[in-house]
Amino acid sequence: MRHPFVIVDEAHNQGTPLAFETLARLEPSVILELTATPDRSRQPSNVLFSVGASALQAADMIKMPLGLVRRVNWQDALRDAIACLNKLQKKAEEERRETGDYFVLSCYSRQNAKTLNGRRLSRKR
Repeated sequence: MRHPFVIVDEAHNQGTPLAFETLARLEPSVILELTATPDRSRQPSNVLFSVGASALQAADMIKMPLGLVRRVNWQDALRDAIACLNKLQKKAEEERRETGDYFVLSCYSRQNAKTLNGRRLSRKR
């Protein structure tokens, strides 16, 4: 393909020099960036369509509830996340056997600690 139409999913993670170099080498005719969490301060874009979570919920497009659970101990958080993922995997397998439909399951973890052993942590950008 000479000048491909490139679709970049999770585009907010693609702002590195290597990503831009790769796209430049492809010489795309169009780049469509998809993201649910745009960082307009670091990567300004032309937003073609934006929809809020409440509108998605009202249109029944959010199929599974999201749960936020806080744990003091990271080992407990990881154990509970794995147990929940295993439980959901069993339900997804049952659904696939019954209907042929399948789900892709994901588990995300985020650490919000600002200190570790009394030392201040900072994230490099």
